[in-house]
Amino acid sequence: MKKLLITICLLGWYTISIAQVTSDALLKYKYSVVRVGYVGKTGMSYGQGFIAGQRGDSIFIVTAAHVLHGDKYDNTVYDIVLFPDSSTCKASILYQGKSHVLQDDIAILAVKKPDHYAWPKVKDNKNRLNVEMNLFFINNRDISNIQFEDTSANALNYDSTKTFTVYLPSVKRGDSGSAIWRGGDIGIAGMLSQSKFDGTGLCDAIGMCTIRAIFRKYCKMEIFN
Repeated sequence: MKKLLITICLLGWYTISIAQVTSDALLKYKYSVVRVGYVGKTGMSYGQGFIAGQRGDSIFIVTAAHVLHGDKYDNTVYDIVLFPDSSTCKASILYQGKSHVLQDDIAILAVKKPDHYAWPKVKDNKNRLNVEMNLFFINNRDISNIQFEDTSANALNYDSTKTFTVYLPSVKRGDSGSAIWRGGDIGIAGMLSQSKFDGTGLCDAIGMCTIRAIFRKYCKMEIFN
């Protein structure tokens, strides 16, 4: 216990908990995670993304712009894997920001909803969680029921913060574009751009106000509607 408390003190205001998926509520949110894949002229790329809205037979997905290495005018095709049944769809790009600018490292994709695809009920497929679907949390409890708070993120107003830094030591390559979830109300604080990969566990993230504004402009609707 002493070692744990010392660790928390050393982390200071960059402490965080990576939560385990244990509740029915979290299970439903987990299915909003998608995999984004690309094979084209410049090689192969992949990352994560999340479903941010649906309208008619279209599903809108938010991811990081740097995941999309192809040029949006070269007819590049992106594969989107929808869970829980691993349906693979072809995506078109509605918006692709400048990946070298943190605040603009955002892309919005659209896929046509497969005929058989439906938003899963919470009770369905509890034992079919895909190992590729990584979830990242702030302000959540770990299995020892000790409260870890990333006070750098906890102090933020997620609806007005354009970018922020968060401590996510488990992030690896291929996780860019992931949603960063708030553990308390199971909402989204922002999107993971990428790890700094400097050994600190710190990552760059984009706040929801930035994502919401772009989503509203290019999807002509409010996010999560």
